[in-house]
Amino acid sequence: MAHRAHEATTFAELREAGEAFGGVMGTDAARAMILAVATLSGRTLGDVAARVHSLPRFNLMQAQWETQGFRAPMTVAVQEVAAVEVAAESGRALAVVTSPQAPTAMAMLSQNNAARAAGASGGHSGTIAIQHRGGNRQVVLGNGQRWHLPRGRDLHDIPAEDELGDAIQAAAERIARQWAKQHRTPAETDAIDRALAAGNHASARHMEGLARGRWVNARLKEEFPQLKWSSKGVDAVDPRPGGLKYEVLSGTKENFAVHGRRMSNEFFRMIFF
Repeated sequence: MAHRAHEATTFAELREAGEAFGGVMGTDAARAMILAVATLSGRTLGDVAARVHSLPRFNLMQAQWETQGFRAPMTVAVQEVAAVEVAAESGRALAVVTSPQAPTAMAMLSQNNAARAAGASGGHSGTIAIQHRGGNRQVVLGNGQRWHLPRGRDLHDIPAEDELGDAIQAAAERIARQWAKQHRTPAETDAIDRALAAGNHASARHMEGLARGRWVNARLKEEFPQLKWSSKGVDAVDPRPGGLKYEVLSGTKENFAVHGRRMSNEFFRMIFF
């Protein structure tokens, strides 16, 4: 990725390289790259180092850096990052790492950022699991809950407690453990068997996952009839005043990403199994 960035001749090519690598390193860490945009904003490397030094908990981060055996200051690793794009309005930055030490430095900067976000949210702490291009993102709280936040929403909007969501999450995990082949419909079994016979094992696994998901969803509808269930948009809505929305899905990386892109403007809790 660094090679692609250095050889890029247009800003679009730089953006493409940054977006590809941003998915690898995680955009929560990449957001910290806004400190290293000397090549785009005219700042000198010395200016960047000063900004890093001014961060809260910098001394703690530097101590952690040194305990991992790195001799050079952490600011040096930060300076060895090529910034590709900074979108100030959404507070995100895409970057290409050009130093083997830079990912560790960015992880520490990300921890600092998460700590500040937790303090500002009145108790919630969490990390960004997926930062979507549209500005919406998925966060995982310290208690394991996963929420989808559309652009303009943040940790402040997540309720301090969600007893209904906790009950749905526990039920989804319990029901998913009960899944067995005999729960398939005849049509599902036939399609999976034909895929296996043709040697399409990946397709068969995918169809098995879909069948399991449909079965779990149907059982949840039976256990929580007070919710408003729909096949379009978010799966379930608590119809009470101030009620929350819930999306039921298998907890794979690909599935999380798809559901976030599909409902980018919705605020909901992800119920996964």
